[in-house]
Amino acid sequence: MYVSSPFAAASSNKRDVPSMETQNTNDNYYLNVFFGLSVEKPEGWYAMNNEELRSLVQNVAIPESDDNNAVQQSGSISSQRLVPLFEFMEYTYGTPNKFNPNIVALVENTTGETNTGNDCDGLVNAKKLLQTAELKIISSSECREVDLNGITFSMQELTLNLRNSVIYKQMQYAKSTEKGYFAFTLTYSNENSKKQLDNVMNSVRFS
Repeated sequence: MYVSSPFAAASSNKRDVPSMETQNTNDNYYLNVFFGLSVEKPEGWYAMNNEELRSLVQNVAIPESDDNNAVQQSGSISSQRLVPLFEFMEYTYGTPNKFNPNIVALVENTTGETNTGNDCDGLVNAKKLLQTAELKIISSSECREVDLNGITFSMQELTLNLRNSVIYKQMQYAKSTEKGYFAFTLTYSNENSKKQLDNVMNSVRFS
């Protein structure tokens, strides 16, 4: 399955998503040439298509604005900077009455910029955005560095309560490279799905 870029770049402005950005999922192997990322999808799991990834970004980002202060104060990332890489889930998207373990990967395009922050800063902001009227954070670990096959990530673990009924857990990983700030969110409810998601993260490679 070939997935074209969810956004079209209008210029060479470093805030735009690169026009040469490509995504390719072949069987259970995902490769993103521009960002130099590859990962293995669990056998039989569903991969979000292009339109579903577009919707995903609209839910986690805000539209591009001339008011940079508004973007910073909201704690959100402009949709012009945010690229959805993939989302793999155990059941087909939209399957009712099932908790759907999943992993979603996003990258904030920072090509040509100098990274002056800490990878944990992004995870702290993500945690703030999670706390809503319908979603409560029950517990959270401190952000810490972990090593996965020689790659260093910042990582935190969360336990969440959705609408006072569904309890689930997340592991959030972050890593900065010269091309972007990568964020991986793994959501699960039992040890079996956690093991499968751990296998996905252990297959992540940067080139």
